[in-house]
This record gives sequence, structure tokens and C-alpha cells, in this order.
Amino acid sequence: MNKFNLSGKAPKLDRISACVIYDANNGKILHIHSVATFGGITPRDQHEVEREALSLAKESGRELGNVKALHVNHMELKPHVRYKVDLKKQSLVEDVDMLEELMRMRQSSFR
Repeated sequence: MNKFNLSGKAPKLDRISACVIYDANNGKILHIHSVATFGGITPRDQHEVEREALSLAKESGRELGNVKALHVNHMELKPHVRYKVDLKKQSLVEDVDMLEELMRMRQSSFR
């Protein structure tokens, strides 16, 4: 269990951005890398964040064939929701296909 102790005045959180690495063929998300920016600090360059996200995805064993990156506001991501990238709109959408598949799997396990 990690514990964080802050002393003094904590800096103001300006934003949390996320770089989504996804399969350009089907929109499946392979990795999400979030970056926090605190008050008084220049936000990191998107290309730098993208390179870091790709490196971390590769380190975790992801196959990175035909991938692209999408930059989003991390605060707009709902907890416990699985997303995919809508390839036409280049935006995140809830992955209802995955939810339906999980429901089918769950129902079949009770038969």
C-alpha cells in the first residue's frame, strides 16, 4: 500500500490529459497514458507524451502494429467504462460491443 505525505502548500492541479494508443484498424484501445500538469508548470509537448505512451505500451508487451494516438481530457473518462476509438470521428466512444460480449459470457456461465 502506497502512502503519500504532503507538507506545505500543494500545487494546484491544472489539468490531466491522456494519450490513448489504439489499433488503427479497429479502434481497440491498447494503452492509456495520463499526465498531470500542476500550476506554474508548462504542459508537456503532445509528441513527447505520445512517445512515452508508445514506449510504455511496448514495455507492457502490447503488439504495436498499425497504431495511432489520440489525445483526450482524462477527466472526461468515466471510471469502470471500457472505451474504443470511433475511427471516423477520431473520438472515444463507450465500447458497447465489449459490454454485450461480457454479458453473454456471464449468462452462458449460469446455464
